[in-house]
Order: sequence, then C-alpha cells, then structure tokens
Amino acid sequence: MWEKVSVFVLRNRLAIILSVAILTAFMAYKASQVELTYDNPKFIPDKDPEFVAYQEFKKTFGDDGTVLAIGINSPKINDKDFFNDWCSLSDQIEKMDSIKKILSVANVTKLVLQSEDSLSPKSFVQQEIVTHQAASDEEVDSLLSEIRNLRFYEGILIKDTGHFTLMAITLEKGLLDSKKRISFVNNVVDLVNKTCKKHGVEPHYSGLPFIRTRFSSMVQEELQLFTIISMIVTGLILLFFFRSFYTLFFSLLVVGVGVVWSFGILVLLGYKITMFIGLLPPLIVVIGIANCIYLLNKYHDEFRAHQNKMKSLQRVISRVGIAVFFTNLTTAIGFGVFVLTGSTVLKEFGLTAFLSVMSVFVISIVLIPLIFSYLPEPSVKHTKHLDGKFLNKIIDRLSKIVSNHRKLVYVVTGAVVLLMFVGLAQLKTVGFMVDDISKSNKIYKDLKFFEQNINGILPFEVVLDTRRNGGISSPDILKKIDRFENELAKHPEFSKSISVAQVINFARQEANDGDPRFYGPPNKLELSTLVGYLSNNKTGKDGKMMGSLVDTNNQRARISVQMADVGSNRIKALKNEISAMADSIFNYKAKKIAVPTDSIVGIFPNDFDSSVMDTIYHNEYFWKFAEKEDSNQVYLTGTSVIFLKGNNYLNKNLMVSLIVAFLVIGGIMATIFTSMRMIMISLIPNIIPLLITAGLMGYFGVSLKPSTVLVFSVAFGIAVDFTIHFLSKYRMELKRNNYNIKKAVKKALNETGVSMIYTSVILFFGFIIFAGSSFGGTIALGVFTSLTLVVALFTNLLLLPSLLLSYDLAKERAKKKATPLIDYPDEES
Repeated sequence: MWEKVSVFVLRNRLAIILSVAILTAFMAYKASQVELTYDNPKFIPDKDPEFVAYQEFKKTFGDDGTVLAIGINSPKINDKDFFNDWCSLSDQIEKMDSIKKILSVANVTKLVLQSEDSLSPKSFVQQEIVTHQAASDEEVDSLLSEIRNLRFYEGILIKDTGHFTLMAITLEKGLLDSKKRISFVNNVVDLVNKTCKKHGVEPHYSGLPFIRTRFSSMVQEELQLFTIISMIVTGLILLFFFRSFYTLFFSLLVVGVGVVWSFGILVLLGYKITMFIGLLPPLIVVIGIANCIYLLNKYHDEFRAHQNKMKSLQRVISRVGIAVFFTNLTTAIGFGVFVLTGSTVLKEFGLTAFLSVMSVFVISIVLIPLIFSYLPEPSVKHTKHLDGKFLNKIIDRLSKIVSNHRKLVYVVTGAVVLLMFVGLAQLKTVGFMVDDISKSNKIYKDLKFFEQNINGILPFEVVLDTRRNGGISSPDILKKIDRFENELAKHPEFSKSISVAQVINFARQEANDGDPRFYGPPNKLELSTLVGYLSNNKTGKDGKMMGSLVDTNNQRARISVQMADVGSNRIKALKNEISAMADSIFNYKAKKIAVPTDSIVGIFPNDFDSSVMDTIYHNEYFWKFAEKEDSNQVYLTGTSVIFLKGNNYLNKNLMVSLIVAFLVIGGIMATIFTSMRMIMISLIPNIIPLLITAGLMGYFGVSLKPSTVLVFSVAFGIAVDFTIHFLSKYRMELKRNNYNIKKAVKKALNETGVSMIYTSVILFFGFIIFAGSSFGGTIALGVFTSLTLVVALFTNLLLLPSLLLSYDLAKERAKKKATPLIDYPDEES
C-alpha cells in the first residue's frame, strides 16, 4: 500500500501542494476565529447528582463564584486621607458596568428601626454609616469603631484586631462568561493599585473571578510564548544536527502548517482554548519536528546509498511511512484516550489533540518529500551528520553492552525498578484549588493573605431544605441553624458564616440600640417581632434583605462560608464531618427519657447541646430516646465541593484512560508482531520509564493529581514511538540476515539509534521548556514527560535489544513465525 501511496504522491506533486496550500488557507481563516474560554472549567458529567444539586443551588440562590475580593491590612486605613480615598474608590468601582453590588467600609449599613408614621408598622431601614468624607483621623476612628461594633460584619468585612478590611465586588454572571472580564478586572486592578500606591499600601486580590481571569490571561500569554520558544529551540537543535538552513526552514514550515491546522480543527469542532488546549501548539511543533527528523534521516541515508533523489524520496514514504504512521498513531492515542474521561475539558483536549497529531503526520509525510523533490540534491555536507563520530561511538558502546553485558542490564534495571516501587508506595493523591499556580506567583500569595486574615476565600455552601413552605421561619429551625453555625466556627478552615440566622441576630442587636451584647439568637417572642420588621424591609435592587439567603417559599436556606484551599483530602474529611454534624443537629430531636438509675427522670428540650445528644444516641441505655426525623434535608455544595468531586472523578477516569491506552497501543503492537512474547518485549521498555517516573514523584513528594496523571498517557504514547521505529527496522533486518537475531539487532541499533537520539533530544527540550510555565500542572507535564522520554530512550536502546537477543527462538522457529497483519517490504524489493 505504501508503495502505491509514494508513487501517487510524487506523480501528483503540484496538485497535492496546491491542495495543501488551499486547505491551510482555509484552516488559517478558521484559526483567526479561535477564542479563549472564560467560564469555569467543567470536570464533572452533567448528570452527576452533586453537579445537578449545584446547578439547582445556583438557580435558587445565585452563583457562588462571582465575588472579586480586594483586601488590605495597613494602619493607613485609620488615616483620613487614605480612608477617604478608599471610600471614593469603592464608589467609583460601584458605578462601573456589570457590577451587581459592592460591600466595603464605604457603604456598610446598619439597621435602623422606624416607621413612616405612628400608625404604620415598624420596619428596618438600612442606613449607611459613612455618609461623607471624614474630616479628621479621630472621625475615621469613630466610624471604624462603629463598624466594628456591628458583629454581623466582623470576620467578613473587617476584623476586631489588626487593620484588615475587605472590598467585595459581586460581578454580573454575563461578564464572567465573556472576554470582557479580562479588561474589566485589569481596569479594577489599575484603579486600586493607583490609589494604594499613592499611600504606600499593598493591595491583595483574590476570589474565583480574579483567579480565573488571571488564568485565562496566563494561558493566552503562555500559548504564544511556548509556541515561539518551542520553534526556536527545536529549530536550533535541528540546525545543529543537519547543518542545513533550508532543512531548518522547510521543517519549521511543515510544523507551522501543523499548528495552523490544529487551531482550525479546534474552531471546526466548536471548542475554545482551555488551559489544556493551550499546551497543544508547542506539542505539535515538537511532534512535527520529530517526524521531520525520521523522514530526513531516511532521505539522506537513501540518497547517500544510491545518489538518486526521487528514488530516495519514494523510499522515504514507502519504507518509513508506516513506522511514522504508527508512531503518530500511538502518540495521538496517548492524547485521544482523554475522550473516555467523561470530563468536557479533557474530552475537548483529547479529540483536538488526536486529530491534530494525525493531521501533522499527513502534512509531514506529504510535504517533506514533495518540498525536497524541488530542492537541490543533498550535498556531502548535508549527509555528513550520518557519520557523526560522537553519536556513532555512543551507539557502538551501547551495542557492545547489549551483546556482552545483558545480565548487567537486567540487574541494574531490576534494582532500579525495586527502588521505584518504594517511591511508588509514598505517592499520595491530593489536589488543591490553585495547585497549578506557582507558590511564588502573586495569585498564590494573595490567596494565602486572605486565608491568614479571614480563613479563606473559596466558596463552601450548606443548603437546608425543610421540605415545607415557610419551614425556615420556624423558631426551632432558626435556633438549629444558629447552633450549626457555632459548630462550623470551630473549624479553622472556615471563615465566619452568613445565613438567615445571622441576619436575625444582627436585627436583634440593632433593635437594642446597636449594643454588641445583643448579637445572638432571640427568644420566640423577639423572633416573631424581628421577622415582621425584616419582612417589611426593602433594599433597593436587592429586594428583601434575606433574598439571597432563603428561597421565595421560605422552604430552603443557605449557610454560606468561605474556606481555605486545604486540598482535596481535607475537603473530603470536612465534608464528612459537616454532613454528620448537620444530620445530628437538623434531623434528631430528644424525647423524654428514663434514666436506668434510682428514679431519676430527665426531660431534654429539643435544642439541647448536640454533644449531650450524641452521648444519649450512642449509649446502649438511651438509644431509643434519640429520635431521628427525616423531615429536613441537608446537602453540601459550592465550588469547593464540586472541585473535590471533579478532582476525584478525574483521577479515577485518567487512570482508566491510561489502562485503555496500554491496551490500545498493545493492540497496535499485535498488528505488527503476532507473537505474544514480542508484544510483551515491546511494552516492557515503555512501562518501566512510567514506573520510574511514578517512583521519583513519590520520593520528591509530588502528588498524584489530574495534571500529573496526564504525564503517563502522554509520555507512554510518545515513548512507544522509539520501540516502533526500532522493531520496524529489526524485522526488516531479520529477513535480510536469514533470521540471525544478533545481526538484526546490531544493524537495527546502528541505523535507528542515531534517529532515536536526535528525536529524544528534540522531545526533551521540546517538553522541558514547559518547566518555565506559571502553572504547576504544565511544569509537571514538561519535567516528568521529559524525564520519562529520556529513560525510555535508554530502555529502548539497551533493554529492548537485550530482550530481543535473549529471545531464545531458533532459526527454524523464527522462519515459521506467523505472517503479521501488516508486512514490510524487503529492502531490495
């Protein structure tokens, strides 16, 4: 088949070049329409129960990830000049488009109880504390003291100790899903920086809108940067090996076409650039250059053998084409298996990468022979790299080790593998919300700033569903909410909670002349009065004061907290703890119990201390007196919970995808070698590098998470290319040398060794450039993939030939071996 393909390509050179040019122009047009994604990355299937619950939460209470937080911690807040400028800044930002609301010391409100006249019902009216610019430092101190007395805001907007204050900007959802968010956030940051710089105050930024906006900008910058760097680095290496500028130019032209096609494919599929897809263009450059090396090496080798340019180019397609096809196919499969993860983000990455890699194969196998058919014949200078003394010495040395010291190869390999199993046992699975950001990055430092001051900035939501209209207004439920929040406050990972109970506590304080001592749960009589006052309250565009905390039927309420980025393992533990605590508070009530001692009878009220209730519930004498109610449903949701589910989902499915990649690539090997022993021999040199990488990750404390699991399937798909090239040549040499395994191995090593070293150098530097990324996942992909490929080079140059030589097939058995499904032409056919 490949003979026919080579003839067709070379006989229709001009038509094919024009066709590729037209297709490339079309792809370039589509590529010009490419867009970045600005919405939140989605790793969970639409039908997942927790994702469905989260969508229902957002529909009822609004999106929990729309708050941009700006914080400062400076004594300058007590200085009238800075205080006035900070308040003016808040007012200026509030007037910007796409702002839903803003909360800061400039517009913090207290509740004032009043009525229109003596006959009208009383209601709470929100009244701003800061109504004009402060005239002195003393006035600022007075205003801040009044704000601190409002216990509702303590730990959220301001702190009793220190000089921390927060400006919380709630953005419209439409802005967050558009590219305008980048310019908007940049404008806000510029305004804040300008004001703070004037007074020597350092501002800190966080919140999901800010983090994700910065992510989008960084993805865009790194896509351009690493694409250019990958072309420069691989180009320089190519020039060093081949010593030919037109070889360099046209190889880069080929990979440039491949990059354009990858963007065109992305747009045709209807996808946008995500953090993962942003890695694709540099990868296409590296993979395309590797294709060019194999094809050009074969071209120069053939031309030097018989000095016939067209015959050399024809053999490039017919003899190397199938090997390059399979190497690109296995690489594409390494990416393509992500389609099986169920994650939208990884599905898009996997499908786009698969089609892009196969496209760059077609472009390479067609354009390299056609372009060089119009160029002058290679000179002695251009083919001189085939006689490179240094590389040939390395190959000769490796050949001697394989021939004479195979036992040493096995012993060293076995020792390393055993050592890596120890490291593998230390491998942990944990992910963090901002795991992909370097700890030296300001985003990470600012996140820690908020954790130090208010315990965190990442949303965590608890929803209470009473399953009956008006159920939230029940005094018993409100007291339970308050008790639940007190238990939440004992966890250092959480900030102060906000709920309908806290609003009522706030109203009680304000109804008692703002005395902080009255900030707490009211009795039943007070509660009825306060709820009446609050129900009459209107707050402009926000409607009822508690509108974002309860649903329209007063059936469901949210208890909202912010949490620190404590990692997936701790979030899982917290989720279990909070769920058990919520169930014990909201779904158990005490009954009259008879204590089995001398006539002691106790009555436990419905709102007794939960620790006492747990004692009763678990004691063998009292178990039947703690009655469980199923009338209330409590579930946990929010971005932090969804992150945990997505992280666990990805880890599980990525491992499944890796196994699928092994099976599929093993199946491809089976089409080349029908012997099961040969299939195992071909896979062992590529599994060991993955094991070594996993072991080193364990030793160096690198956690197993989605960004690091990616390494294994990508690296395996690329590493197996070495094996395919080596074994392809080995099979041909086996036939030519009358099934003399030793000769076949030696000749295959001598001919393919140089190309494999060339390619590994290109791949190593092509991936290692990602170590300069701002994203931890990208760094892990670059460093560990480079490491895996280097190890794979040595296992394929040492272990693979050793295994073949140890393969104790006699000549007669080798001759009788079944014919493979895909055969290779004899060298002289």
